[in-house]
Amino acid sequence: MSSQTTLAARVIAVNIANNYANSLFDKLSPIFKPFVGQKIIKIDGSLLEKVQKLIPQDLGQKFLSGSSIQVYRDSSQFSIRYTVKSCVNIEGGCSCVYYETSVYIGEFDGQNLKSIHDNPDTQRRIDFTAEEITAKREEYKRLKKLADDAMSALQPFGEYDR
Repeated sequence: MSSQTTLAARVIAVNIANNYANSLFDKLSPIFKPFVGQKIIKIDGSLLEKVQKLIPQDLGQKFLSGSSIQVYRDSSQFSIRYTVKSCVNIEGGCSCVYYETSVYIGEFDGQNLKSIHDNPDTQRRIDFTAEEITAKREEYKRLKKLADDAMSALQPFGEYDR
C-alpha cells in the first residue's frame, strides 16, 4: 500500500469526521440548553438519566461504505464534549486510518451545567484533497530547507542571545 493510498484514506477520514462534527453542536445544544444551572452529571461522570434519555440513540455508531463514525462523550470535570472518530479502510489493504475531532457543548461548574458555548466550532473544513495536502507538504519541505540553511548560516551565534 502506497503513502498516496494512505493519504487518500486519511483525507476522507478527516472530511467525514469534520462534516459530522459540524452538525453535532446543533443537534446537542438544544438538548442541554434547558439544563443550564442544573446538575446533569453523577459523581462518576456519567450523565443523569433525565439528560441521557434525551440524547439520540443513533449518535453512537454509524457505518458508511468503507468507513465508520463513532461518537462518544468525553469525561471531563470542566466541559461537556463529544468526540467524533472516523475510521476509513485503506484501499487494497487490511488496515485503516482514524481521525478524531472534538465538539465542545458547554462548561461545568462542579456537576452543574454552567453554560452552553456561544461560539461553537461548526466550520471545520470538509473539502480537503490528497493533492492539496501533497502540495502543502512539498512547500513545507522547501521552506524548512531554507530555514535550516538560514539557521546553519547563523552558527556559532544561533537564533537568540541568552
